Amino acid sequence: MRTEYRKLKAIMKKTLNVDFSKKHIEKNLSTDLGFANWEVDYLLAKVETEFNINLAAVNASNGVTVNHLLQQIKNSA
Repeated sequence: MRTEYRKLKAIMKKTLNVDFSKKHIEKNLSTDLGFANWEVDYLLAKVETEFNINLAAVNASNGVTVNHLLQQIKNSA
């Protein structure tokens, strides 16, 4: 999962200019990190493309965290 975490961290930094650290792994992207819904949607699309997975079941209002994304990536492998 370390490689996936690094890739996800890079996506967030390049896509949304987030200076990311491990302390943010459990924070909700929209409420805790203050991402707009379009930013969360854009991030999810980038993650789907990078890891070739389908995140259709992930809903931003349900509390998407970086840890949640990592679990989805792990489960798809």
